[in-house]
Amino acid sequence: MRSHLIKGKQYKPPQDTTLSVNIHFIYGAIGEILAQNNDDQLQYCNVLVGGETIGRAHPNESRYYYLKDHLGSVRVTINDSGTAIGWDDYYPFGLQMPGRSWNQGNAHDDQKFTGHFLEQEGGLGIYHAHARMYCPETGRFWGVDAMRSAMPGWNTYHYTFNNPVRFVDLDGRMPGDYYDSSGNLLGTDGKKGGKVYVAKTGNSQSVSNAIQNNKFDTARSESHLLPSSSSRERMGEAVIRAGENSIHEEGGIGVQRGDSDYILDAKRGPDADIETGYAEINVFDLKHPEKVRFDDVLIFTFHTHPSGTINGFPFVQEPSATDIENVGREGIVGYVLAQGNQTVYIYNGDGIITTFPLDLFINVRSD
Repeated sequence: MRSHLIKGKQYKPPQDTTLSVNIHFIYGAIGEILAQNNDDQLQYCNVLVGGETIGRAHPNESRYYYLKDHLGSVRVTINDSGTAIGWDDYYPFGLQMPGRSWNQGNAHDDQKFTGHFLEQEGGLGIYHAHARMYCPETGRFWGVDAMRSAMPGWNTYHYTFNNPVRFVDLDGRMPGDYYDSSGNLLGTDGKKGGKVYVAKTGNSQSVSNAIQNNKFDTARSESHLLPSSSSRERMGEAVIRAGENSIHEEGGIGVQRGDSDYILDAKRGPDADIETGYAEINVFDLKHPEKVRFDDVLIFTFHTHPSGTINGFPFVQEPSATDIENVGREGIVGYVLAQGNQTVYIYNGDGIITTFPLDLFINVRSD
């Protein structure tokens, strides 16, 4: 679990304009709020199950628990004895209804619409939706969707396709479709233009269960997000260049460029060494280095493993120890497009994360 402190937020509560407070949020590995500090003083810790916040514990106080509706919105807050100490009703886009919300018995009352954190300091009244801030008064995010290019027909600030009764936006980003390592669809939220996830090895059942229970934070944490469809198509072109019965490798790197990932192809690797039986490629030896931009950020590498034979033996299809060491040194992810068994191996410095059928990897879409 990683912890991340967001510092430097200076708020002036309306009741005391002479006082500034430093609010520090401590986050978990999938972006969930674990605790809140005022300067160095702990204010509360959240009670979480499977990445979902189900309650809250305050220092020297009893625990509070949340009763939620079908959207995940907190409707009633109870204490250890089961007594209601707060309740909320909402308009469709998340604004609390006046006269129908009461939480005087609940200190730090800020877990609200669809389970998001409501920022009330300074009278802001906006939700922390992980990737973006959301305003329930306007029904719009305050920032543009990082994947807006995939939805050119929609306003880049829209919330749940203007249908908050049917859809839930869990983190301010585009959701997606989930597959197991054999290419079977585990589930989807039904939205168009989303992302494609593959369950990590051994996690298919838990991902499927999470999707059925609308626990998409959990589903994402136990899955691997594939590159964009355009990048995967470009990676597929490396397979075409390598050809059938290949004895050399093709590949390149993937970089984050602006709002999306982008492929930079490497020069062709040499034919396999007859004596050692190894094929290799330097994925950083780019065909067109002049296409690299100053703000490109390296996020993955990719290369093929040949489908031919050398000295009568087939090439190893899994990532080699060197492959794993190389991405581990960079702190990124690698993709081996294995032509021999038509499998994509997805790995990092710790080893193979998951696998996926090569044809689906190149062609699958979340439409």
